[in-house]
Amino acid sequence: MNHDIVAALGVVPVGVPETWGGDEEGFTPWFRDQVENELDAEMPEVINVTEDGPDYEQILALQPDVIIGVYSGFTETEYERLSEI
Repeated sequence: MNHDIVAALGVVPVGVPETWGGDEEGFTPWFRDQVENELDAEMPEVINVTEDGPDYEQILALQPDVIIGVYSGFTETEYERLSEI
């Protein structure tokens, strides 16, 4: 989980994909605890991801400084589109 790594480093991502096994909002308990209790911050926006890939417009609107996708499974096409953001 890329967002777990980022939060463990003390940074709250502006957006994250829904996490399999997460709560009704798509967050794991440990990520929610880290963001809300340890970092005292708001939860990030959940990015819509379909079989066609992530919602590029939604990601663009979040104006991320960097996109981290180590365990993402991005295709080359998805990687190229995200690199343009």
